[in-house]
Parts: sequence; structure tokens; C-alpha cells
Amino acid sequence: MSDNATKEQRKVLDTLVSTNIGALFMKKIFEVKYVKIDLEETDGTFHVKMPFGEMEQSQVKGLDGGPIRIENVPIPVLKNLKHCHTPFWTYNDHGKNFEYKDRCGTWADFVFEG
Repeated sequence: MSDNATKEQRKVLDTLVSTNIGALFMKKIFEVKYVKIDLEETDGTFHVKMPFGEMEQSQVKGLDGGPIRIENVPIPVLKNLKHCHTPFWTYNDHGKNFEYKDRCGTWADFVFEG
């Protein structure tokens, strides 16, 4: 999580990530860390860098030149899902080391209400 989060935001995010949302996606949750996240966007390509990893994603465009949207998403908090290409994604923390190249990915708005 971004170290820009306020104390109040961190309280909510800690519970949300480790208990609610995180439990849906992960078998084991290690901890929530708040770190500096560098994010650069150039012409529809995002480059994300943080102490434990780095990733780049580019939006995939359809025949009409617009984004390829993913419909009927089974996770209600993800809105406006779009397909993207991930040239690289690395992660190194908690004894886990991942290095992926040329994978698909998604962009989504995260909307948690209620």
C-alpha cells in the first residue's frame, strides 16, 4: 500500500486487505506494508515501482481503437475492467520471488461501498 495513506485510511485498509478482500484471493496473507510507490504513465502505459517489485502494463486496444473491456466481472468491487498487456512483473518479498514476462493483466477501478 502507498505510504501516502493517512492513519484513518490505513486502519480501514489493514482490515480490508488482510481480512475481507485479501482473504478472497490469497491462501496466506503475510502483512500489509506501507511503502513508497512510484507510478509513471506515458501514452497508456503504466510503470509501477516499489521496494519489493516492479511492473509495467499497457492497455490493449480493440479494433475501434478503444480499450478492451471485460464484462460480467464476478467481483463486485472491481468496476470498469479493461484488458492490458504486462511485459514484465517482478516481486521479491517474504521469501517469494516472481519474475513474469509477457503476461495478460487487467486494470480496474476499485469501488468499495456500503
